[in-house]
Amino acid sequence: MKILKQILDFYIKSSLHVGFAVLSLVYITAFSNDLCKHIIYPCCVFCGTVFGYNVLKYFEVLTKKTIVLRKYFCIVLVTIITLVGFLFFLNRLITIVKVQLMLAGIMVFIYPFLRKFGIIKMFLVAFVVAFITAFISFNPKYTSVSWLVICLAFAQRFFILSALMLPFEIADAKEDAKYFDTLPQKFGLVRTKYFGYFLLVVFLIFDIVNSIYNSNFRMQFFLIDIAIAIVTAVFIFYSNENRSQYYTSFWVESVPIFWLALFLIFGQVL
Repeated sequence: MKILKQILDFYIKSSLHVGFAVLSLVYITAFSNDLCKHIIYPCCVFCGTVFGYNVLKYFEVLTKKTIVLRKYFCIVLVTIITLVGFLFFLNRLITIVKVQLMLAGIMVFIYPFLRKFGIIKMFLVAFVVAFITAFISFNPKYTSVSWLVICLAFAQRFFILSALMLPFEIADAKEDAKYFDTLPQKFGLVRTKYFGYFLLVVFLIFDIVNSIYNSNFRMQFFLIDIAIAIVTAVFIFYSNENRSQYYTSFWVESVPIFWLALFLIFGQVL
């Protein structure tokens, strides 16, 4: 049991779980819009996510002491491997996608400078992940989807990701400095949760609009999205400052993986 816990902790702390969550979002876009399911871009996103997340999370720690470097050796190794993987797959993408990913990378590394602006920071994360998984995924080389459908997909993804960020904001509210000005600090726990429910309603409204303009839309997709909105609402409802790290870092981050699983089982798009 102890070994399983150590494996789970490493899986979470090395950001592999985050990587699979973002990878799932890329494939959700592909399956729900009948896009090319080429493996190069998803692999590039997975490697880039793990590398970028680890750099943001551990850079300050790893630059302090060599003894800490030894402690995080396996995480450093994963980070280096994913950097190599990211560059390998990036080199095989078309130029416009490379440029868009580089732009996303710049936005990611702006993140530490926005930590004190809690609300902006939260929406920046949602924007970047939506940009990577629901905008760049519409590769112009492989799709003729209209710009309206692309913008609707991006807006949908932005709102659901913003809602999924709230359990993290609530969990960190006790440790965040007061000047970070996060949503829970500014508006309180109850209003923050209501805001999350509002984001989920907007997400479903965009889903309805998408059904009008997207020729690839199916009723199963809407039912799946309702299920995901309900699951997210439950996580928001039960969020508080005393939840364990597994609540957010594993269970909440598993929502995109669960979302993709629903597409594979019930979407009938394979």
